[in-house]
Amino acid sequence: MSLKLFNQNGYLLDLQMWNEALAEEIAEQECLTLSPAHWEILRALRQFYQQYATLPTMRAFLNYLQRECDLKDIDSPQLYALFPKGPIAQGAKIAGLPKPKHCI
Repeated sequence: MSLKLFNQNGYLLDLQMWNEALAEEIAEQECLTLSPAHWEILRALRQFYQQYATLPTMRAFLNYLQRECDLKDIDSPQLYALFPKGPIAQGAKIAGLPKPKHCI
């Protein structure tokens, strides 16, 4: 992975450079193996960002998943099981999105 693609926090500089192979590489750096459940959340994050030009808070994302993605039973513990470093922050990094403004 070229370091020129990423900022000092590991987030992709050019969102257009993202693809699924790159997501796999980023996930590997994050010590994650992407499952179908991971991909569903990553696609939902990208969809949210494309729709609203911002990343959601956890509560807003849970509402979005339940309402827009038909994941009625999803909850915070399930998201943290998938993305232990934070579903929004770590998910955004793997999804090729900017670091969320509300995450430290």
